Amino acid sequence: INHRIEVLLDKDHLIGHSYFWSLHDKNSKTELEDELSLIFSQNIIPLLQEYFFDDWARIGWVLNDPDKKSEDRFIQSGGDKAINSLFSGSIAEQLGDRRYQINESAFDNAASYQGIIQVKT
Repeated sequence: INHRIEVLLDKDHLIGHSYFWSLHDKNSKTELEDELSLIFSQNIIPLLQEYFFDDWARIGWVLNDPDKKSEDRFIQSGGDKAINSLFSGSIAEQLGDRRYQINESAFDNAASYQGIIQVKT
């Protein structure tokens, strides 16, 4: 995460270990997973929103979402209606869908976190 932040912003915005310190006190796998979910949902994602001014594409890049399966991505694109059902064909082709939302189920999905560090080559 920090290497990607450094490339996209600078090294002054790196995420420190203090965000993850509360994991140290957890004893069971369930407690660790629950705490990691809270850390990401309440701290890391909001921090990245602030850093990147809600540029969801870049937030997804930091979390390596483009290399993950759709269900493993923290940030998902698109909305409840297909863009070509909202605009005529030529407009829909030019626009591209810039709607993003947080995938709440990713916070409880181990593959979502593993995918952050696994880069396809």
